[in-house]
Amino acid sequence: MFEHSKWIGCTDQPPKDCADIPRSPYIARSFTLREQPAGALLHICGLGDAAYYLNGARIPDSVRPTYASYLPRHVIYNTYDVTALLRAGKNRLGAILGNLRVNHPMFAFMLPLSLIAELNITYADGTTETLCSDESFRTAPSPITFSATCCGERQDARLEIPGWCDADFDDAGWAHAVATHPDVGTLRPAQSPPKRVIAELPCRQIAPGLFDCGIVTSGHMRIKVTGRAGARIKLNYAERLLPGQMHVDRSAYWVWEYPDMYNSDEYILDGTEGKVLEQYMAYHGFRYAEVIGDYDHIEMTAVVTHTDLTPTARFTCDNAIINGIHTACVNSLRTCCQDVFVDNPKRDSPWIGDTMLSAEVILSEYDGRAVLMDNALHCRDNARPSGELPNGVPGTDIRFEKRFSGPDWGASVVFQTVWWLYRYHGDLDAFRQVRADLEKTLAFFASIADPDGYIGDPGYATGDWSCLHSRTRGRDDIMSNAYYRWDAQIMAELSAQCGCDRTQYDALAQRIRDAFRARYMPDGVFEETSVSELIVLAARGFFDPEELPEILSRIVRSIERDGNLITFGVHGIRMLPELLCSHGYGPFLFDVLLNPNGPGYARSVLRGLQTLPERFDYDDYEGSAMMSLNHHFFGTIDTFFYRRLAGIQFNDRRSGDMVIDPLFVRGINTLSAEFCGIRVSYDADVLRVESPCAFTLHRNGARTQHGPGAYAFPRA
Repeated sequence: MFEHSKWIGCTDQPPKDCADIPRSPYIARSFTLREQPAGALLHICGLGDAAYYLNGARIPDSVRPTYASYLPRHVIYNTYDVTALLRAGKNRLGAILGNLRVNHPMFAFMLPLSLIAELNITYADGTTETLCSDESFRTAPSPITFSATCCGERQDARLEIPGWCDADFDDAGWAHAVATHPDVGTLRPAQSPPKRVIAELPCRQIAPGLFDCGIVTSGHMRIKVTGRAGARIKLNYAERLLPGQMHVDRSAYWVWEYPDMYNSDEYILDGTEGKVLEQYMAYHGFRYAEVIGDYDHIEMTAVVTHTDLTPTARFTCDNAIINGIHTACVNSLRTCCQDVFVDNPKRDSPWIGDTMLSAEVILSEYDGRAVLMDNALHCRDNARPSGELPNGVPGTDIRFEKRFSGPDWGASVVFQTVWWLYRYHGDLDAFRQVRADLEKTLAFFASIADPDGYIGDPGYATGDWSCLHSRTRGRDDIMSNAYYRWDAQIMAELSAQCGCDRTQYDALAQRIRDAFRARYMPDGVFEETSVSELIVLAARGFFDPEELPEILSRIVRSIERDGNLITFGVHGIRMLPELLCSHGYGPFLFDVLLNPNGPGYARSVLRGLQTLPERFDYDDYEGSAMMSLNHHFFGTIDTFFYRRLAGIQFNDRRSGDMVIDPLFVRGINTLSAEFCGIRVSYDADVLRVESPCAFTLHRNGARTQHGPGAYAFPRA
């Protein structure tokens, strides 16, 4: 592929710095086909991002088509079946290139905007023809005068070239493209689903120039505007309003080279009445948009865009708060998937720690296999030879901050990915594919550990995140070693499943446990500084069976002392549901989730939030300017609804070890769920199960075996 194609653009010179960010070019070529083709595949990639056209039409499924990549190693290209867009006679292939994911302070890649393409055409008689990108393409400036990740686009509608990609367009006045030779790695095909327009939401004007689409989401605003030629208008996007409710809150954590364009779009009008304008490549995290500038009339539609993940589960019950939490989990997972899982759409930072935390819920709600495996391969591209990973993958400037390099916040991501791929899909090929990378990561962990195998340097740990109080965060080394032990256990189990020796990994897991107990429990008693410590240590097997009842009691008492609120952070929240439910505390956890008397899931839902905040105290937190209202890492609670409330549990998908054990609680009378191919529903009288495989039913203290089929059981 691409053997005869060249990277091309309007210049072969990269920008000198971010202040030299290039204007977006049109780039196109006309060509003639002797007859209607029987088939045609277009392989194409535009850097930093692109909008693709053929014969005047945007190519389907090409919304922000360039996938995030660590460009020095790999560049991901797209393939489109364009047979239906071609015709006998004149045709024209074109693109607009932009600066997203390059030429920006967030990235280390200063590149000339470039395109590579190969169009393979097959005729009915079996003969073929190939069109390759080269200097025969022509280029001209587009109306996009500025584009940048997390910022947006500036467009001058007066500079549009009507019909620029129509089949009969005359580009004689355009310049020839030049070979750009960007310093990038090898090309590999896209595996993940494409980004698509998922919804179009009408917006209402709630104050002069202030529009609300009704939900925090990702995408952009399409505007229909009337104003004089040369008038300039600017759209400022935001997830929330200032206290007066008359303007958007534009405060932000990131201070880029372009502060005037943070989360913004800007247009210069051409005087056309009812002109429709929207972004070609940029996207934003927002609910509101405020229009500033000179116009006569404007209407707005929110265009929701994100990776089109296929849902594999559904859940609903008659408890409005639980339904609201589930909806928030799903909405944040979807809108934070922008081919990689970003920190949030507002900031577009692909922190691997967030993906590590969400790996299970991604696979429980969606067919996220391709996205997670792409992430694992990105980690391979970005890793140092030692096995150390940066905090953001892929495509950041490869910052190696020690505190983000430990097991607890990011470096364990590939272990988690292959573990949940195995648990949910019985997939061992993923583990085999990255096993050597996991060995390198374990070697890196060993290199930062003490002689007894314990990672004691807090510089290599991040600890719990988004806690409500510093006292609930706990010691960083405990979080780090809890994940280090889990990683060793994952290696042991998956190695055994592949027929390999697990002994060394079992020994490592035991060594980490012994080192912890020697440090913190020489007399057999553990004195915690945070309930999170108790949760993660108990969940990861650091306590003996006879110690667990007291530990669980201490966890419950600690939560009760905090007013039955979740005051700890994401690691504790992630491991709490299975820990409590497996020891009979499921009803207590349910009550905690429903507690509206302080920051938490319930209060966020009751306030109308339909996504998950980055912190539950998002209004009171002193650093609230950086806090997004759309972040996926608290979505781990979603698996509780399936595995415990609906009771659809499994131990090993390959062997079909399925258990149905619903948790009946005050506050839910009816429930319906589909998870891992099994359907469970109940009302006040009947529990119904539809399963394609054999299962064990736990009900009223009894266990009964059932084969595949549909069943109705008395609930009592």
